[in-house]
Order: sequence, then C-alpha cells, then structure tokens
Amino acid sequence: MHLPDIAYKSLQIPLIYLLVTGVGILLHILWPIAFTDHTLRIATLGFVFLFCAPLILIWAHNHRMTKEADDGRYAEHNLGCGPYRYSRHPRYVAVALMMIGLALVMNSVILFAIIIMTSFVLSLTIIPRQEKFLTRQFPGYADYKKRVRMWL
Repeated sequence: MHLPDIAYKSLQIPLIYLLVTGVGILLHILWPIAFTDHTLRIATLGFVFLFCAPLILIWAHNHRMTKEADDGRYAEHNLGCGPYRYSRHPRYVAVALMMIGLALVMNSVILFAIIIMTSFVLSLTIIPRQEKFLTRQFPGYADYKKRVRMWL
C-alpha cells in the first residue's frame, strides 16, 4: 500500500515509541529482567538521559525548518543548524534517548531491547520514506543526507 506524502509528514514516530514503551513496561512487569544488581548506577545513567532528552527536543525545536513568508515553502537555510548538524532527526534521537533512560531507570532489559529494536525498524521503514519526501521537497536535502548521519 502506498501512502501519500502527507501521511509521512503527519506520522507521529514519538507516538510509536510511546506505544512500544507501554508494551515494554507491561512485559517488564510480567517478566522482570534486570541489567544488573547495581540499580543506582544504571538508574543514574537513566536519569542523565531523561534530563538530556528534553533539552535536545527544545534545541531541535528552536532550529526546526521554518516557512518562508513569501511563498509558503520551507527555508532550506536551516539544514545543518543546531542539533541538525549532528543528526538528521534529533527529535527522534531525543525521544529514543528518553525511552532508553526510562528503561535504565527501571533497570529493564526487556524495555531497553524493545526500544532498540523499534529504532532499528523505524530506520528501515518509516524514516527512509520521510527522507524521500524531504529530498523531493528540498533540493539541498540530498547533499545534507551525505554530510549528516540519520541518528548520531
């Protein structure tokens, strides 16, 4: 089934992460598998991730693509600014980091594995479709893809 371009623009990857995280938490409650007995060390790392993720989201939001007033198209000059210098999808990185932080705070191997698998599947399915759309929308996006990694 081929979805129109607008479907890729409106698809909410953070909602996918939220749904998958809910499933992961439920599985963790049913079958708790811990990383280690050193819960404080793992939880501290998780809290660092949970603290940094919203900061990355705010940073990415402040450097998002903005519309040009005269023709309604997005400005390409924002490509490669702020966190977009390091990742083509810093908001997805931030959401994944937040969910990984939660998995570490919960000391849950199952939740961690589910988040990593979800990121991998999204990298192979939905994100490439979004990038095809972006490449058609912005002539400079193809060069940007060569310079900047998808995740980190």
